[in-house]
Amino acid sequence: MRLALKVPAPQLWRPEDPKLYSAELVLRDRGTLQQVERRRVGLRSVEVKRGRLLLNNREIRLAGASIHEDMPGRGAALTAPDMDRIVADLKELGANVTRAHYLLNDRLLARLDRAGIMVWNQAPIWQRDRRNNILREGLQRRRAWETVRRTVIAARSHPSVITHSVANELWSRPDDRPGVTRRYLETAARDARDLDPTLPISVDINGRPYHPEQFTYHAFDMLGINQYFGWYSWVSDFSLLPLFLQEMRDLYPRHALVMTEFGAEARPELANAPVGVKGSYAFQSFHLDRTLDAADAAPISGAIYWTLREFEIFPGWAGGAGRRPPPYQPNTRHQKGLLTYEGEKKPAWFRARDRFMATPLYP
Repeated sequence: MRLALKVPAPQLWRPEDPKLYSAELVLRDRGTLQQVERRRVGLRSVEVKRGRLLLNNREIRLAGASIHEDMPGRGAALTAPDMDRIVADLKELGANVTRAHYLLNDRLLARLDRAGIMVWNQAPIWQRDRRNNILREGLQRRRAWETVRRTVIAARSHPSVITHSVANELWSRPDDRPGVTRRYLETAARDARDLDPTLPISVDINGRPYHPEQFTYHAFDMLGINQYFGWYSWVSDFSLLPLFLQEMRDLYPRHALVMTEFGAEARPELANAPVGVKGSYAFQSFHLDRTLDAADAAPISGAIYWTLREFEIFPGWAGGAGRRPPPYQPNTRHQKGLLTYEGEKKPAWFRARDRFMATPLYP
């Protein structure tokens, strides 16, 4: 059931002034009180027009960093101070947006509402059509679609949420897999839009050059581009990045395009290595600068660094900078973070802060 309410002279939610209203919903059954819900809600519009992302009918440019719900000693069991720390770190960095690979804790989303930090909301459907390709199975597709529906329903009342992404890094040519990837994506996009027609619907894709136009992507309003040009071996030539971004704009002129992932590991055993060494602190700073230069010059709606803080990962993670020597094996730390796992600032954090602080929200 949907209903409409008139709000005279509404105060709109904006990152620079995140106005919130108090709302109370009372459910009665034949006069008997059944349930009362109290929420803080915000009024805003998010649209894609002519390939640009608009908030409250003004074009915006995203600049920020992704997060993981992982803090030392507690992992994903975040306390209230942990959530406050995450939000404070994003604010200090100058981020106007954040992203995660899954639905964020509702209490953390509420804090982001109050802080005016936008959220790229994403269902945790990651690479499920690769390797074992579990999306081939009908049961797995149904589970994935249900995950998308739950993710949208849980996040749609938060004004900080500006899009719902239905997947992360599925097969990069979905048109070639009509019965699996294309079918999943088109159904997921339709379900997400039905559940929240107020927001653009998106999908996060692997950035690879020279792919033909994928008609599957026309089911979406926004494309998140995860790209690691100049970092991983499969896109080792960084000089192709500007051409690739222009190629994406030419192929999808009506979509809003956002660089949703980029980054480079910066590891403690290589902290003082020269800039030409992948894994060094100097290379991370250099790579951040050259990538943001390319993003700033491209016809896209901003960039989100991966990630704000280091997090724990499966043992043996190499990260793109080669195997670690003893005693750093087996490694269990993902080290693309601008902050160490303990929260210390790497040199790239300061470069990111300066760049984000200088990026106007309204270009």
